[in-house]
Amino acid sequence: MEYILCLQSIEQSDIALAGGKAANLGVLIQADLPVPPEVIGADGQPVVEAEKESTVLEGIAVSGGRARGIARIVFDPREAARLHAGEILVTQATDPGWTPVFPLVSGLVLEIGGQLSHGAIVAREYGIPAVLNVQGAMHRIRDGQVIIVDGDTGKVFMDE
Repeated sequence: MEYILCLQSIEQSDIALAGGKAANLGVLIQADLPVPPEVIGADGQPVVEAEKESTVLEGIAVSGGRARGIARIVFDPREAARLHAGEILVTQATDPGWTPVFPLVSGLVLEIGGQLSHGAIVAREYGIPAVLNVQGAMHRIRDGQVIIVDGDTGKVFMDE
């Protein structure tokens, strides 16, 4: 079976989704569209790990210190106006477009990244506790929830 899409039939909303899951997770969620699975097994079915009921998320400790504050889930730097001073930024990943946000936040939690990623480097420059590579952070942490970011141990504690 073959599908052909003519240039004339592409709409503006289609262009935003063309970049792939990693680039457009926020667009998919906001548009209430299904998010593709991370892994598909040999049988063609999504491989889903059972979600732990733990109130502790683990990632990579990239910038030392400990911060307690209100988690703000932000999908795009253009939404950063929702952030208030002292809140903890929770997002998928950062790039230079996010840099003006860093002086506002007291902590950083990213789903993607490591010691040499943009978020880690800028967090260290600003002295902001940060934990990166926290799988499922944007789904497990609720917007407005009080959390603790421990940049020394790589753990994020979620208050009940």
